[in-house]
Amino acid sequence: MQKLERIFQMACFIVDHRSRVCVAIIGIILAITACSVPSMASEPEWNMILVPPAAGYFWTIITRVGASSTAVDGYDGQPVYYPPAESTGCAVLLYRENGANWSGPTGFYPIDLTSPLSDGSSYTWNNIYMWAQNYTVPGGVGQLMISPDYPVAPSYYNFQLVLDYVPEYMNWTGPRVFEFRRGGGLFNVPIPTVTNPLDGVRMHLTVYAGPIPEPSSLLTLAGAALTTAGFAWRKRRR
Repeated sequence: MQKLERIFQMACFIVDHRSRVCVAIIGIILAITACSVPSMASEPEWNMILVPPAAGYFWTIITRVGASSTAVDGYDGQPVYYPPAESTGCAVLLYRENGANWSGPTGFYPIDLTSPLSDGSSYTWNNIYMWAQNYTVPGGVGQLMISPDYPVAPSYYNFQLVLDYVPEYMNWTGPRVFEFRRGGGLFNVPIPTVTNPLDGVRMHLTVYAGPIPEPSSLLTLAGAALTTAGFAWRKRRR
């Protein structure tokens, strides 16, 4: 009986000892894994939507941009969209041409996601077109709403929207650069009525995973240095 109790105690000791060793080994593996796998905290997923003015109950087309771990820079297989010529309302769409940077068909797209950004980097969506068709926005100016969608971008992200082209006949004298944070905003923008969407307002949107860079101070210093050198050269000639 004593031998059986002794064997049982030894068995429990061995099991307990091995369990502790296994737990320790698992802990070490998890620690190594945590250190070797890059943290995704600085490479989040997010969505932002661009919404043109709603023309009552008419046609309104929006565009979604953002970052996703399943996306790549360029064409992701999303369907091309052909704006119906008979539709009445406003639209904001991305225009892409088939080529080296876009393997999909040429046309308009309501969504384009990129891969997550690392801190300090940026990404730009070019050729975003906005227009009205079979409908005139009162005064030719409407409110473009840029709104966050789930998941929301980090609080330290900054965005910049630039109007690259506005039809001359609109005589637009308002701002052409709009900066905002992840909360988006409402912006008064020119919205022309056109039959060809490519004659509408063309924009680009840039997201910065950090602050928006200021103009390089190096250029300012270089200009000051050249000015100083010019004065010195003139003084010598005198």
